Amino acid sequence: MNCFIFLSPIAGINGSPEQSNYAAGCTFQDVLARSRSAAGYRGSVAINLGWMRTIGIIAETKEPQRSHQNVGDMSQVEADFFVLLEHYCNPLLPLSAPQDSQVLIGVVTQAHVHARDDAPIDALKRPFFASFNAPQLYDVKQHESTVATQEDRVVLFWQAVPPQDRSIVAVSVLKARLARALDASVDDVDSHRNLLDYGYRLVGWYEAA
Repeated sequence: MNCFIFLSPIAGINGSPEQSNYAAGCTFQDVLARSRSAAGYRGSVAINLGWMRTIGIIAETKEPQRSHQNVGDMSQVEADFFVLLEHYCNPLLPLSAPQDSQVLIGVVTQAHVHARDDAPIDALKRPFFASFNAPQLYDVKQHESTVATQEDRVVLFWQAVPPQDRSIVAVSVLKARLARALDASVDDVDSHRNLLDYGYRLVGWYEAA
């Protein structure tokens, strides 16, 4: 074959809190492409795609759009994808080295956030992305403010005397953690809705139990 291209979503890179099995499958494709290149098979590459704004489920539904916007993925358009395919489908391309058999597009780092003069994205503050947080690009003050806010919630919980007040503090903490897990805004999390309302059907077994 002239080419052997895997379309592997970036879930294998940045993780997928609600679908770890899906992320593992994406990673398997990345490793298989590297293995084929090491074995001397030409045209073996795994393209780790970010979400496509113009086609697919992201373009058709609003909830995934809002979720990915909160994460900060770069929106890949259909034309860019076709250009990428045209390049790697070229039968004249030389044999790729194993380390060159994986292409990642559609992920935002703190450098992109800094260039746009935007506020740091919560997802990029996770330990997994710590290597991208160069001191000159990372907003240390905002990070310290986030930690202080978390500590304040603990203090507020123990200072609250009526059980109702403690419940309010506990719910606010759970909403913040759930928003991070769902890659959503805290304002989008309604404590009166269940996870199924947010499109996560893997928890259906819990309701059936």
